[in-house]
Amino acid sequence: MKFLLRRFSIVLALLLVIGCSEEDLTITSPDSFQLVTPEATNINLNFAFPDNPAFTLAWIDNMTGASNYTIEMATDGDFTSPIQLGSSNTNTFTMSVAEFNNALITAGINAYENTSIFMRVSAGNVFSNTVIFSVNSYPETPPIIVSPNSGFAIVLSSGSAGDEAMLVEWQDPDFNTDPSNTLVDISYDLEVALAGSDFANVVTAGSVDNMTNLSISHSDLNAAAINAGIAPEEMGNLDLRVKATIQTASGDIVRYSDSIMIEVTTYAGISTWGIVGSGYNNWGAFADAPFYTTAQPNVIVSYVTLVTGEIKFRENNDWGNNFGDTGADGTLDAGGDNIAVTAGNYRITIDFNTNTYTIEPWSLGVVGSAYNDWGATTDAKFYYDFTTNTFKVGIKLIDGAIKFRVNNDWGTNYGGSNGILSIGGSDIIVAAGFYTITVDLNNNTYSIVSDDILGVVGSAYNDWGATADFSLTEVNPDIWVGDIITLIDGAMKFRVNEDWTTNYGGTAGILSLNGSDINVTSGLYRIRVDLANNTYQLNQVQ
Repeated sequence: MKFLLRRFSIVLALLLVIGCSEEDLTITSPDSFQLVTPEATNINLNFAFPDNPAFTLAWIDNMTGASNYTIEMATDGDFTSPIQLGSSNTNTFTMSVAEFNNALITAGINAYENTSIFMRVSAGNVFSNTVIFSVNSYPETPPIIVSPNSGFAIVLSSGSAGDEAMLVEWQDPDFNTDPSNTLVDISYDLEVALAGSDFANVVTAGSVDNMTNLSISHSDLNAAAINAGIAPEEMGNLDLRVKATIQTASGDIVRYSDSIMIEVTTYAGISTWGIVGSGYNNWGAFADAPFYTTAQPNVIVSYVTLVTGEIKFRENNDWGNNFGDTGADGTLDAGGDNIAVTAGNYRITIDFNTNTYTIEPWSLGVVGSAYNDWGATTDAKFYYDFTTNTFKVGIKLIDGAIKFRVNNDWGTNYGGSNGILSIGGSDIIVAAGFYTITVDLNNNTYSIVSDDILGVVGSAYNDWGATADFSLTEVNPDIWVGDIITLIDGAMKFRVNEDWTTNYGGTAGILSLNGSDINVTSGLYRIRVDLANNTYQLNQVQ
Protein backbone atom coordinates (compact mmCIF):
# COMPACT_ATOMS: atom_id res chain seq x y z
CA MET A 1 0.00 0.00 0.00
CA LYS A 2 2.87 2.40 0.92
CA PHE A 3 4.48 1.57 -2.42
CA LEU A 4 1.32 2.55 -4.30
CA LEU A 5 1.02 5.86 -2.40
CA ARG A 6 4.67 6.67 -3.14
CA ARG A 7 4.13 6.03 -6.87
CA PHE A 8 0.99 8.26 -6.84
CA SER A 9 2.85 11.15 -5.19
CA ILE A 10 5.62 11.06 -7.78
CA VAL A 11 3.11 11.08 -10.66
CA LEU A 12 1.21 14.06 -9.10
CA ALA A 13 4.40 16.07 -8.72
CA LEU A 14 5.31 15.51 -12.35
CA LEU A 15 1.84 16.56 -13.46
CA LEU A 16 2.11 19.79 -11.47
CA VAL A 17 5.46 20.64 -13.06
CA ILE A 18 4.22 19.79 -16.54
CA GLY A 19 1.02 21.80 -16.01
CA CYS A 20 2.93 25.02 -15.11
CA SER A 21 4.23 27.24 -17.94
CA GLU A 22 7.65 28.89 -17.83
CA GLU A 23 5.94 32.24 -17.10
CA ASP A 24 4.15 30.84 -14.05
CA LEU A 25 7.24 29.49 -12.35
CA THR A 26 10.33 31.40 -11.30
CA ILE A 27 13.22 29.31 -10.14
CA THR A 28 16.03 31.12 -8.39
CA SER A 29 19.32 29.55 -9.21
CA PRO A 30 21.39 28.68 -6.20
CA ASP A 31 24.26 30.42 -8.04
CA SER A 32 22.44 33.74 -8.81
CA PHE A 33 23.69 37.35 -8.39
CA GLN A 34 20.51 39.35 -8.70
CA LEU A 35 19.05 42.73 -7.72
CA VAL A 36 15.68 42.28 -6.08
CA THR A 37 14.76 45.93 -6.52
CA PRO A 38 11.76 46.38 -8.91
CA GLU A 39 12.86 46.44 -12.52
CA ALA A 40 11.61 50.01 -13.05
CA THR A 41 10.65 52.83 -10.73
CA ASN A 42 10.36 56.62 -10.65
CA ILE A 43 12.57 58.81 -8.45
CA ASN A 44 11.54 62.45 -8.05
CA LEU A 45 14.20 64.09 -5.94
CA ASN A 46 12.93 66.73 -3.51
CA PHE A 47 15.47 69.40 -2.54
CA ALA A 48 13.51 70.14 0.64
CA PHE A 49 14.44 66.73 2.09
CA PRO A 50 18.12 66.30 1.20
CA ASP A 51 18.81 63.65 3.86
CA ASN A 52 15.90 61.39 2.96
CA PRO A 53 16.73 58.17 1.07
CA ALA A 54 16.52 58.62 -2.68
CA PHE A 55 16.56 54.84 -3.24
CA THR A 56 17.69 51.58 -1.69
CA LEU A 57 19.12 48.70 -3.69
CA ALA A 58 19.05 45.12 -2.35
CA TRP A 59 20.50 42.06 -3.98
CA ILE A 60 21.06 38.31 -3.60
CA ASP A 61 24.52 36.94 -4.22
CA ASN A 62 24.73 33.19 -4.18
CA MET A 63 27.48 33.24 -6.75
CA THR A 64 30.56 35.36 -6.05
CA GLY A 65 31.14 35.07 -2.32
CA ALA A 66 32.29 38.73 -2.42
CA SER A 67 32.61 40.81 0.73
CA ASN A 68 32.52 44.18 -1.03
CA TYR A 69 30.35 45.46 -3.87
CA THR A 70 30.47 48.48 -6.18
CA ILE A 71 27.26 50.21 -7.27
CA GLU A 72 27.31 51.66 -10.77
CA MET A 73 24.98 53.79 -12.86
CA ALA A 74 24.92 54.75 -16.52
CA THR A 75 22.67 56.52 -18.99
CA ASP A 76 22.55 53.51 -21.31
CA GLY A 77 21.92 49.82 -20.79
CA ASP A 78 25.34 48.88 -22.15
CA PHE A 79 27.07 50.90 -19.43
CA THR A 80 29.29 52.56 -22.01
CA SER A 81 30.50 55.10 -19.42
CA PRO A 82 29.69 53.68 -15.99
CA ILE A 83 29.74 55.98 -12.97
CA GLN A 84 30.48 54.61 -9.52
CA LEU A 85 27.91 55.70 -6.95
CA GLY A 86 29.57 54.01 -4.00
CA SER A 87 30.37 50.69 -2.40
CA SER A 88 28.85 48.38 0.21
CA ASN A 89 30.09 45.45 2.29
CA THR A 90 26.53 44.24 2.76
CA ASN A 91 23.81 43.26 0.32
CA THR A 92 22.11 46.69 0.40
CA PHE A 93 23.01 50.22 -0.66
CA THR A 94 21.16 53.44 0.16
CA MET A 95 21.82 56.91 -1.23
CA SER A 96 20.36 60.17 0.12
CA VAL A 97 18.49 62.67 -2.02
CA ALA A 98 21.37 65.16 -1.88
CA GLU A 99 24.01 62.54 -2.70
CA PHE A 100 22.12 61.09 -5.64
CA ASN A 101 21.20 64.51 -7.01
CA ASN A 102 24.84 65.57 -6.88
CA ALA A 103 25.86 62.39 -8.69
CA LEU A 104 23.33 63.09 -11.45
CA ILE A 105 24.44 66.72 -11.84
CA THR A 106 28.10 65.66 -11.87
CA ALA A 107 27.28 63.15 -14.59
CA GLY A 108 25.93 66.01 -16.73
CA ILE A 109 22.27 65.05 -16.48
CA ASN A 110 20.03 68.09 -16.92
CA ALA A 111 17.86 69.14 -14.01
CA TYR A 112 14.10 68.72 -14.26
CA GLU A 113 14.27 66.50 -17.32
CA ASN A 114 12.96 62.95 -16.99
CA THR A 115 15.97 60.72 -17.60
CA SER A 116 16.38 56.93 -17.60
CA ILE A 117 19.19 55.78 -15.33
CA PHE A 118 20.51 52.19 -15.39
CA MET A 119 21.98 50.65 -12.23
CA ARG A 120 23.81 47.47 -11.42
CA VAL A 121 26.05 46.00 -8.75
CA SER A 122 29.48 44.59 -9.45
CA ALA A 123 31.60 42.13 -7.52
CA GLY A 124 34.93 42.36 -9.21
CA ASN A 125 34.27 41.45 -12.84
CA VAL A 126 30.90 39.87 -12.15
CA PHE A 127 27.78 42.02 -12.59
CA SER A 128 24.24 41.70 -11.35
CA ASN A 129 21.24 42.22 -13.54
CA THR A 130 20.28 45.82 -14.42
CA VAL A 131 17.43 47.92 -13.01
CA ILE A 132 16.07 51.09 -14.58
CA PHE A 133 15.07 54.27 -12.75
CA SER A 134 13.26 57.25 -14.26
CA VAL A 135 14.79 60.20 -12.38
CA ASN A 136 14.00 63.90 -12.09
CA SER A 137 16.76 65.93 -10.45
CA TYR A 138 16.94 69.52 -9.23
CA PRO A 139 19.62 72.14 -9.94
CA GLU A 140 22.56 72.86 -7.67
CA THR A 141 25.09 74.77 -9.75
CA PRO A 142 24.57 78.54 -9.78
CA PRO A 143 24.35 80.53 -13.01
CA ILE A 144 27.63 81.74 -14.49
CA ILE A 145 27.85 85.25 -15.97
CA VAL A 146 29.72 85.17 -19.27
CA SER A 147 29.13 88.75 -20.44
CA PRO A 148 29.95 91.51 -19.70
CA ASN A 149 33.33 91.07 -18.10
CA SER A 150 34.06 92.46 -14.66
CA GLY A 151 35.26 96.04 -15.09
CA PHE A 152 32.72 96.90 -17.79
CA ALA A 153 32.16 100.69 -17.79
CA ILE A 154 29.44 102.85 -19.32
CA VAL A 155 28.34 106.46 -19.25
CA LEU A 156 24.55 106.41 -19.20
CA SER A 157 22.63 108.94 -21.25
CA SER A 158 19.10 110.27 -21.07
CA GLY A 159 19.28 110.82 -24.82
CA SER A 160 19.61 107.05 -25.20
CA ALA A 161 17.14 106.18 -22.44
CA GLY A 162 15.42 103.42 -24.38
CA ASP A 163 18.55 102.05 -26.04
CA GLU A 164 20.53 99.06 -24.81
CA ALA A 165 23.19 99.98 -22.28
CA MET A 166 24.34 96.47 -21.47
CA LEU A 167 23.61 92.92 -22.56
CA VAL A 168 24.02 90.46 -19.71
CA GLU A 169 24.48 86.82 -20.73
CA TRP A 170 24.88 83.79 -18.49
CA GLN A 171 24.94 80.02 -18.47
CA ASP A 172 22.85 77.75 -16.26
CA PRO A 173 24.97 74.57 -16.33
CA ASP A 174 22.47 72.21 -14.72
CA PHE A 175 19.94 72.79 -17.48
CA ASN A 176 19.61 72.22 -21.17
CA THR A 177 21.29 74.94 -23.21
CA ASP A 178 17.77 76.13 -23.98
CA PRO A 179 15.99 76.58 -20.60
CA SER A 180 12.64 76.80 -22.37
CA ASN A 181 12.89 73.03 -22.90
CA THR A 182 12.84 72.27 -19.17
CA LEU A 183 9.82 71.01 -17.25
CA VAL A 184 9.78 74.04 -14.95
CA ASP A 185 9.83 77.81 -15.29
CA ILE A 186 13.04 79.54 -14.26
CA SER A 187 12.88 83.22 -13.31
CA TYR A 188 16.10 85.17 -13.60
CA ASP A 189 16.58 88.53 -11.86
CA LEU A 190 19.50 90.82 -12.53
CA GLU A 191 20.43 92.26 -9.13
CA VAL A 192 22.77 95.18 -8.43
CA ALA A 193 24.14 96.78 -5.28
CA LEU A 194 26.90 99.19 -4.36
CA ALA A 195 30.26 97.54 -4.90
CA GLY A 196 31.62 95.93 -1.74
CA SER A 197 28.31 96.14 0.14
CA ASP A 198 27.71 92.37 0.06
CA PHE A 199 24.34 93.16 -1.55
CA ALA A 200 23.03 94.79 1.61
CA ASN A 201 20.65 96.94 -0.46
CA VAL A 202 19.58 94.83 -3.44
CA VAL A 203 18.00 96.49 -6.48
CA THR A 204 16.50 94.49 -9.35
CA ALA A 205 17.55 96.00 -12.67
CA GLY A 206 15.53 93.60 -14.83
CA SER A 207 13.95 90.15 -15.04
CA VAL A 208 13.37 87.45 -17.62
CA ASP A 209 11.87 83.95 -17.65
CA ASN A 210 13.42 80.86 -19.25
CA MET A 211 16.14 82.81 -21.06
CA THR A 212 19.84 83.25 -20.40
CA ASN A 213 20.31 86.83 -21.54
CA LEU A 214 18.83 90.17 -20.61
CA SER A 215 19.14 93.53 -22.35
CA ILE A 216 19.20 96.48 -19.94
CA SER A 217 18.38 99.95 -21.25
CA HIS A 218 20.11 103.16 -20.22
CA SER A 219 16.96 104.16 -18.35
CA ASP A 220 16.62 100.91 -16.40
CA LEU A 221 20.31 100.71 -15.47
CA ASN A 222 20.30 104.38 -14.48
CA ALA A 223 17.31 103.90 -12.20
CA ALA A 224 18.84 100.79 -10.66
CA ALA A 225 22.18 102.51 -10.05
CA ILE A 226 20.56 105.50 -8.40
CA ASN A 227 18.30 103.34 -6.24
CA ALA A 228 21.37 101.36 -5.22
CA GLY A 229 23.03 104.53 -3.96
CA ILE A 230 24.94 106.22 -6.78
CA ALA A 231 23.90 109.87 -6.98
CA PRO A 232 22.61 111.29 -10.27
CA GLU A 233 25.37 112.59 -12.55
CA GLU A 234 28.01 110.70 -10.57
CA MET A 235 30.31 107.79 -11.40
CA GLY A 236 30.23 104.73 -9.17
CA ASN A 237 30.76 100.98 -9.03
CA LEU A 238 28.09 98.32 -8.79
CA ASP A 239 28.24 94.63 -8.00
CA LEU A 240 26.02 92.67 -10.38
CA ARG A 241 24.73 89.10 -10.08
CA VAL A 242 22.06 86.82 -11.53
CA LYS A 243 19.45 85.33 -9.23
CA ALA A 244 17.70 82.17 -10.49
CA THR A 245 14.42 81.14 -8.87
CA ILE A 246 12.30 78.03 -9.42
CA GLN A 247 8.97 77.81 -7.61
CA THR A 248 8.03 74.34 -6.39
CA ALA A 249 5.40 72.88 -4.11
CA SER A 250 8.12 72.43 -1.48
CA GLY A 251 9.33 76.03 -1.70
CA ASP A 252 11.58 78.10 -3.93
CA ILE A 253 14.93 76.90 -5.23
CA VAL A 254 17.11 80.03 -5.31
CA ARG A 255 20.62 80.18 -6.74
CA TYR A 256 22.96 83.17 -7.13
CA SER A 257 25.77 83.61 -9.60
CA ASP A 258 29.12 84.97 -8.55
CA SER A 259 29.10 88.75 -8.88
CA ILE A 260 31.00 90.97 -11.27
CA MET A 261 31.75 94.67 -10.82
CA ILE A 262 30.73 97.31 -13.36
CA GLU A 263 31.30 101.06 -13.48
CA VAL A 264 28.40 103.38 -14.35
CA THR A 265 28.00 107.12 -14.66
CA THR A 266 24.40 108.10 -13.99
CA TYR A 267 22.16 110.93 -15.07
CA ALA A 268 19.18 112.55 -13.38
CA GLY A 269 16.33 110.35 -14.54
CA ILE A 270 12.71 109.30 -14.47
CA SER A 271 11.69 106.83 -11.78
CA THR A 272 9.17 104.04 -12.24
CA TRP A 273 6.61 105.89 -10.08
CA GLY A 274 3.96 108.37 -11.12
CA ILE A 275 0.91 110.39 -10.07
CA VAL A 276 -2.54 109.23 -11.08
CA GLY A 277 -6.00 110.53 -10.27
CA SER A 278 -8.80 112.91 -11.08
CA GLY A 279 -6.39 115.66 -10.06
CA TYR A 280 -4.01 114.80 -12.91
CA ASN A 281 -5.13 112.38 -15.65
CA ASN A 282 -8.69 111.25 -14.96
CA TRP A 283 -7.45 108.11 -13.20
CA GLY A 284 -5.25 106.93 -16.01
CA ALA A 285 -6.86 108.31 -19.16
CA PHE A 286 -3.27 109.10 -20.22
CA ALA A 287 0.20 108.57 -18.77
CA ASP A 288 0.79 109.31 -15.09
CA ALA A 289 2.87 112.33 -14.06
CA PRO A 290 6.44 111.09 -13.63
CA PHE A 291 8.56 111.21 -10.51
CA TYR A 292 12.28 111.86 -10.92
CA THR A 293 15.25 110.44 -9.12
CA THR A 294 17.23 112.63 -6.72
CA ALA A 295 20.69 112.57 -5.17
CA GLN A 296 19.19 110.72 -2.19
CA PRO A 297 18.62 106.98 -2.73
CA ASN A 298 14.93 106.01 -2.66
CA VAL A 299 13.81 109.66 -2.64
CA ILE A 300 11.93 110.84 -5.74
CA VAL A 301 10.33 114.14 -6.70
CA SER A 302 7.70 115.38 -9.14
CA TYR A 303 6.96 118.92 -10.32
CA VAL A 304 3.34 118.87 -11.36
CA THR A 305 0.34 121.05 -12.11
CA LEU A 306 -2.85 119.61 -10.59
CA VAL A 307 -6.53 120.37 -10.82
CA THR A 308 -8.89 120.00 -7.89
CA GLY A 309 -9.56 116.33 -7.25
CA GLU A 310 -7.80 113.29 -5.81
CA ILE A 311 -4.53 111.51 -6.52
CA LYS A 312 -2.55 108.40 -5.65
CA PHE A 313 0.94 107.15 -6.46
CA ARG A 314 1.50 104.01 -8.52
CA GLU A 315 4.35 102.22 -10.25
CA ASN A 316 4.68 101.71 -14.02
CA ASN A 317 1.25 103.21 -14.77
CA ASP A 318 -0.29 100.11 -13.23
CA TRP A 319 -2.41 99.41 -10.14
CA GLY A 320 -0.41 96.37 -9.09
CA ASN A 321 1.71 98.53 -6.80
CA ASN A 322 0.11 101.73 -5.54
CA PHE A 323 0.07 103.96 -2.48
CA GLY A 324 -2.51 106.24 -0.94
CA ASP A 325 -2.77 107.78 2.49
CA THR A 326 -5.25 106.30 4.95
CA GLY A 327 -5.63 108.86 7.71
CA ALA A 328 -4.15 111.78 5.74
CA ASP A 329 -1.05 111.78 7.93
CA GLY A 330 1.63 111.94 5.24
CA THR A 331 2.41 108.23 5.52
CA LEU A 332 2.31 106.00 2.45
CA ASP A 333 -0.19 103.15 2.75
CA ALA A 334 -0.20 100.35 0.20
CA GLY A 335 -3.54 100.57 -1.60
CA GLY A 336 -4.52 103.36 0.80
CA ASP A 337 -7.14 106.10 0.53
CA ASN A 338 -7.15 108.71 -2.21
CA ILE A 339 -5.33 111.96 -1.44
CA ALA A 340 -7.39 115.14 -1.89
CA VAL A 341 -5.71 118.03 -3.74
CA THR A 342 -6.67 121.51 -4.93
CA ALA A 343 -5.68 123.14 -8.20
CA GLY A 344 -2.14 124.52 -8.35
CA ASN A 345 1.52 123.86 -9.02
CA TYR A 346 3.25 121.47 -6.64
CA ARG A 347 6.48 119.74 -5.72
CA ILE A 348 5.63 116.26 -4.47
CA THR A 349 8.36 114.26 -2.75
CA ILE A 350 8.25 110.58 -1.83
CA ASP A 351 10.75 109.11 0.62
CA PHE A 352 10.66 105.32 0.45
CA ASN A 353 13.23 105.15 3.25
CA THR A 354 10.59 106.38 5.69
CA ASN A 355 7.46 105.61 3.60
CA THR A 356 6.37 109.23 3.74
CA TYR A 357 5.47 111.92 1.22
CA THR A 358 5.05 115.70 1.11
CA ILE A 359 2.97 117.89 -1.20
CA GLU A 360 4.06 121.53 -1.21
CA PRO A 361 3.01 124.40 -3.47
CA TRP A 362 5.95 125.14 -5.75
CA SER A 363 6.58 126.68 -9.13
CA LEU A 364 9.31 128.75 -10.70
CA GLY A 365 8.21 131.48 -13.06
CA VAL A 366 9.22 134.49 -15.14
CA VAL A 367 7.95 137.87 -13.99
CA GLY A 368 8.76 141.37 -15.22
CA SER A 369 7.98 144.33 -17.41
CA ALA A 370 9.15 142.24 -20.37
CA TYR A 371 6.46 139.62 -19.76
CA ASN A 372 3.50 140.33 -17.44
CA ASP A 373 3.96 143.87 -16.15
CA TRP A 374 5.59 142.59 -12.96
CA GLY A 375 2.80 140.23 -12.05
CA ALA A 376 -0.34 141.70 -13.55
CA THR A 377 -0.99 138.19 -14.88
CA THR A 378 0.33 134.76 -13.90
CA ASP A 379 4.08 134.25 -14.24
CA ALA A 380 5.39 132.07 -17.10
CA LYS A 381 5.90 128.63 -15.59
CA PHE A 382 9.17 126.73 -15.91
CA TYR A 383 9.18 122.99 -16.66
CA TYR A 384 11.64 120.52 -15.18
CA ASP A 385 14.22 118.94 -17.49
CA PHE A 386 15.37 115.77 -15.75
CA THR A 387 18.19 115.19 -18.25
CA THR A 388 20.05 118.31 -17.08
CA ASN A 389 18.42 118.80 -13.66
CA THR A 390 17.39 122.29 -14.71
CA PHE A 391 14.19 124.29 -15.29
CA LYS A 392 13.21 125.58 -18.73
CA VAL A 393 10.52 127.74 -20.28
CA GLY A 394 9.74 128.78 -23.85
CA ILE A 395 8.62 132.39 -23.80
CA LYS A 396 7.86 135.50 -25.85
CA LEU A 397 9.30 138.69 -24.32
CA ILE A 398 9.14 142.39 -25.08
CA ASP A 399 11.82 144.96 -24.34
CA GLY A 400 12.18 145.31 -20.60
CA ALA A 401 13.37 143.48 -17.51
CA ILE A 402 12.63 140.14 -15.90
CA LYS A 403 13.32 138.16 -12.76
CA PHE A 404 12.51 134.63 -11.62
CA ARG A 405 10.40 133.93 -8.56
CA VAL A 406 8.84 131.02 -6.68
CA ASN A 407 5.06 130.54 -6.41
CA ASN A 408 4.19 133.87 -8.11
CA ASP A 409 5.41 135.58 -4.95
CA TRP A 410 8.32 137.86 -4.06
CA GLY A 411 9.25 135.89 -0.97
CA THR A 412 11.84 133.96 -2.98
CA ASN A 413 13.06 135.64 -6.15
CA TYR A 414 16.16 135.55 -8.30
CA GLY A 415 17.92 138.17 -10.37
CA GLY A 416 21.42 138.28 -11.74
CA SER A 417 23.80 139.30 -14.47
CA ASN A 418 26.03 137.59 -17.01
CA GLY A 419 24.35 134.24 -16.41
CA ILE A 420 25.02 134.23 -12.66
CA LEU A 421 21.90 133.83 -10.53
CA SER A 422 21.50 135.48 -7.13
CA ILE A 423 18.66 135.53 -4.63
CA GLY A 424 17.02 138.94 -4.65
CA GLY A 425 19.48 140.02 -7.36
CA SER A 426 19.16 142.80 -9.88
CA ASP A 427 16.71 142.85 -12.74
CA ILE A 428 17.77 141.10 -15.93
CA ILE A 429 17.44 143.30 -19.00
CA VAL A 430 16.11 141.64 -22.17
CA ALA A 431 15.14 142.60 -25.71
CA ALA A 432 11.96 141.59 -27.49
CA GLY A 433 11.96 138.13 -29.02
CA PHE A 434 11.30 134.45 -28.53
CA TYR A 435 13.53 132.67 -26.04
CA THR A 436 14.28 129.49 -24.18
CA ILE A 437 15.26 130.39 -20.63
CA THR A 438 17.09 127.81 -18.52
CA VAL A 439 17.65 128.10 -14.77
CA ASP A 440 20.02 125.87 -12.81
CA LEU A 441 19.23 126.24 -9.12
CA ASN A 442 22.01 123.83 -8.14
CA ASN A 443 24.78 125.88 -9.72
CA ASN A 444 23.03 129.26 -9.54
CA THR A 445 23.22 129.94 -13.26
CA TYR A 446 20.79 130.94 -15.99
CA SER A 447 20.76 131.33 -19.74
CA ILE A 448 18.46 133.25 -22.07
CA VAL A 449 18.81 131.97 -25.62
CA SER A 450 16.99 133.27 -28.69
CA ASP A 451 15.04 130.32 -30.04
CA ASP A 452 12.19 129.06 -32.20
CA ILE A 453 9.25 128.55 -29.86
CA LEU A 454 6.33 126.30 -30.73
CA GLY A 455 2.92 127.59 -29.70
CA VAL A 456 -0.83 126.89 -29.88
CA VAL A 457 -3.02 129.05 -32.09
CA GLY A 458 -6.63 128.71 -33.22
CA SER A 459 -10.29 129.51 -32.75
CA ALA A 460 -10.19 127.18 -29.75
CA TYR A 461 -7.64 129.38 -27.99
CA ASN A 462 -6.88 132.91 -29.25
CA ASP A 463 -9.14 133.49 -32.25
CA TRP A 464 -6.33 132.53 -34.65
CA GLY A 465 -3.78 134.94 -33.22
CA ALA A 466 -5.83 137.84 -31.90
CA THR A 467 -3.76 137.49 -28.73
CA ALA A 468 -0.45 135.77 -28.02
CA ASP A 469 -0.13 132.06 -28.77
CA PHE A 470 0.16 129.61 -25.86
CA SER A 471 3.90 128.92 -25.75
CA LEU A 472 5.13 125.36 -25.35
CA THR A 473 8.50 124.45 -23.82
CA GLU A 474 11.09 122.09 -25.29
CA VAL A 475 11.99 120.16 -22.14
CA ASN A 476 13.98 117.50 -24.03
CA PRO A 477 15.19 117.50 -27.64
CA ASP A 478 12.12 117.68 -29.93
CA ILE A 479 9.74 117.12 -26.98
CA TRP A 480 7.48 120.12 -26.35
CA VAL A 481 5.04 120.35 -23.44
CA GLY A 482 2.51 122.76 -22.03
CA ASP A 483 -0.06 122.64 -19.24
CA ILE A 484 -2.66 123.54 -18.38
CA ILE A 485 -4.24 125.24 -21.40
CA THR A 486 -7.94 126.15 -21.48
CA LEU A 487 -9.53 125.46 -24.86
CA ILE A 488 -13.04 126.07 -26.15
CA ASP A 489 -14.93 124.25 -28.88
CA GLY A 490 -13.14 124.95 -32.14
CA ALA A 491 -9.94 124.24 -34.02
CA MET A 492 -6.23 124.73 -33.38
CA LYS A 493 -2.77 124.26 -34.86
CA PHE A 494 0.83 124.58 -33.77
CA ARG A 495 3.14 127.22 -35.22
CA VAL A 496 6.63 128.59 -34.61
CA ASN A 497 7.17 132.11 -33.17
CA GLU A 498 3.54 133.15 -33.82
CA ASP A 499 4.17 132.99 -37.55
CA TRP A 500 2.54 130.82 -40.24
CA THR A 501 5.79 130.10 -42.08
CA THR A 502 6.23 126.94 -40.06
CA ASN A 503 3.00 125.42 -38.80
CA TYR A 504 1.67 121.97 -38.01
CA GLY A 505 -1.76 120.41 -38.16
CA GLY A 506 -2.83 116.80 -38.06
CA THR A 507 -5.38 114.15 -37.28
CA ALA A 508 -5.65 111.34 -34.74
CA GLY A 509 -2.38 112.28 -33.03
CA ILE A 510 -0.29 112.33 -36.22
CA LEU A 511 1.42 115.66 -36.88
CA SER A 512 1.98 117.03 -40.39
CA LEU A 513 3.64 120.17 -41.66
CA ASN A 514 0.97 122.60 -42.93
CA GLY A 515 -1.58 119.94 -42.03
CA SER A 516 -5.30 120.34 -41.45
CA ASP A 517 -6.83 122.04 -38.42
CA ILE A 518 -7.15 119.97 -35.27
CA ASN A 519 -10.69 120.04 -33.90
CA VAL A 520 -11.08 120.14 -30.12
CA THR A 521 -13.86 120.40 -27.54
CA SER A 522 -13.82 122.75 -24.58
CA GLY A 523 -11.84 121.71 -21.53
CA LEU A 524 -8.51 121.82 -19.70
CA TYR A 525 -5.66 120.10 -21.54
CA ARG A 526 -2.07 118.94 -21.18
CA ILE A 527 -0.21 119.10 -24.49
CA ARG A 528 2.78 117.09 -25.65
CA VAL A 529 4.33 117.36 -29.11
CA ASP A 530 7.07 115.05 -30.39
CA LEU A 531 8.62 116.62 -33.48
CA ALA A 532 11.07 113.74 -33.92
CA ASN A 533 8.24 111.25 -34.39
CA ASN A 534 5.61 113.71 -35.70
CA THR A 535 3.04 113.00 -33.01
CA TYR A 536 0.95 115.12 -30.68
CA GLN A 537 -1.17 114.47 -27.60
CA LEU A 538 -4.07 116.60 -26.39
CA ASN A 539 -4.76 115.07 -22.97
CA GLN A 540 -7.95 116.44 -21.51
CA VAL A 541 -7.93 116.80 -17.74
CA GLN A 542 -11.40 118.27 -17.24
